[in-house]
Amino acid sequence: MTNPLRKITILLVVAMVPLGASDPAATESEPQNACVLEYQRADNMWAPEGVPSGALGVENITVQAGQTRLFITDWQYEKKRNDGSNYYGSHLRLATGRGSPTRLHVKTGPGSLDHKWVTLARGMRESFQGDLMEVNCPKT
Repeated sequence: MTNPLRKITILLVVAMVPLGASDPAATESEPQNACVLEYQRADNMWAPEGVPSGALGVENITVQAGQTRLFITDWQYEKKRNDGSNYYGSHLRLATGRGSPTRLHVKTGPGSLDHKWVTLARGMRESFQGDLMEVNCPKT
């Protein structure tokens, strides 16, 4: 039996992805005001906080100022790496800011419906045990 909340989450992500993407080519460059996030995920929900899975490696995303990128958090994709157009956020364990201050929306704790926003400045690193739902780059 599938979890109805999971279906709702997927539908919201699919419906919301186009909102922040005005120019897909713009995310490839890294101007001074872009937010760059380096992050690592685990391939299962049981991995401890701050301990990513080596198989997924380090993933990066660049988000332009004033834009938001939403992540697919359905666990059926937990062992897939991002491919540049699909971003998977299940089981976030480490995140490091590499550009302008970056806002992360994270579902905290395994099985939890609690959410929190975290802002990472350049060079700031944070450990998690939750799902990365979205990355926002505020206008400066």
